[in-house]
Amino acid sequence: MKFSDLSVELLAHVLSFAVSRDVESLTVASSVVARDVVPSFPIIWKHIFCRRWESLNFPLDGVAKGDARLEINENLNARFPSSCTESRRFQLLAHAITPVPSYADIELTKKALGYSDEYHRIIPVQTPELMERFPVTFALDGEVLGNDRCVQANKPFPISLYFAVYKRNPTNEDIAKGDLRPVFQVGGVRGGYFELSLSKRQHQHARSRSRTGQDAMTSIGLIESTFPLVGKQPGWTRRSFGYHGDDGRLYHGSAFEGQPFGPVFGAGCTVGCGIRVEWGAWTYVFFTNNGELVADEDGAFVACSRLEWYPAVGLDSYDALHLNFGQEPFVYSTGTL
Repeated sequence: MKFSDLSVELLAHVLSFAVSRDVESLTVASSVVARDVVPSFPIIWKHIFCRRWESLNFPLDGVAKGDARLEINENLNARFPSSCTESRRFQLLAHAITPVPSYADIELTKKALGYSDEYHRIIPVQTPELMERFPVTFALDGEVLGNDRCVQANKPFPISLYFAVYKRNPTNEDIAKGDLRPVFQVGGVRGGYFELSLSKRQHQHARSRSRTGQDAMTSIGLIESTFPLVGKQPGWTRRSFGYHGDDGRLYHGSAFEGQPFGPVFGAGCTVGCGIRVEWGAWTYVFFTNNGELVADEDGAFVACSRLEWYPAVGLDSYDALHLNFGQEPFVYSTGTL
C-alpha cells in the first residue's frame, strides 16, 4: 500500500503523533498531505503545539484527550492574515514557544547560602506524579518559623513580547452551544501574571507566632536573579517588590518601611502579582487580592525597572501554598490574555 492510498483521516491521525520536522517534510514531499491533510486537520499542529508547550512549560490537562479545548484568542487571531489557516497558525506558534514561569524552583532555595532543613525545609504537597517535575503546591516544613526564605519560579517573565497559554472556564456562549469544556487560550503577552492561593495545613510544629515573636506571614512579589532566597522576603531589596500578608503593606527596597497598600491576607485567600509592560518605555508591577486589583492612594500600578523579573513567594508560615501560572483559570479574570 502506498502512503497516498491511506485515507486523509488516517493520515491526519498518524501525523498528529509526529514531530514537527516530519510533518513539515511530508508536507513538502506529498501533495496529498500539503493539499488535503494539513490544511483540513488543524488537530495535527494543535497536538504538536501541545506537546512542545508541555515539554517546556506546564501540562495542558485534557487537551490531548479532547476534554479541554485549545484555541488562539481573538486578539492574536486578528493579527494573522485572513488567508492563514488555523493549522498554519498553530504551526507558526509551535515554533515560537519559549520557556515561561511554570513551577516553583524549590531546589534552588535548598542551594541558597544560609539554608538548613531545620529552619527552611520546603516540601511539595501535591499528587506524586506532579511533585518532581511541576511542584506548584508546597509548604514550609521546618521546625520553627522565622529567619525568612523565598521560593522563585523556574523562569522569569520574558522582557519582550511572547506567547503564553492561560486556562479559562467556558463562557456563557460556550455553554449555550452545549460545550462545557474548559479552554486553554494562546495569546501574545507583554509582561505576565501569576496567582498564589493559601490554605490551612496541619503541622506538628505549627504555632501562631514565629521564634522572633512576629505573626506568621506569607508574601508574594517579584525578584531579580541575584536575590538571596534565604534570610529575605520579596521587597526587602531594591530589585524586588513584595506584598506582605501580615500587614498588607507593599515593600520595595526596605524590610522596615513598607507602605500601606492593601488588605492583609492568609489561609483562604488568593493573591496575584503581575507585570504590565507598555509599548513605550514604562513597566509596572501590580497586585490583586481575591480577584480585585489592589490600589493605594497613588493607584494600582507601581513603576519598576524593565528586568527579567522572577515570580516569587516568601514563606514564614505553615500554610500550603499553590501557584497558578495559567494552568488553571485565574481568580483575577482581567489578568489573562
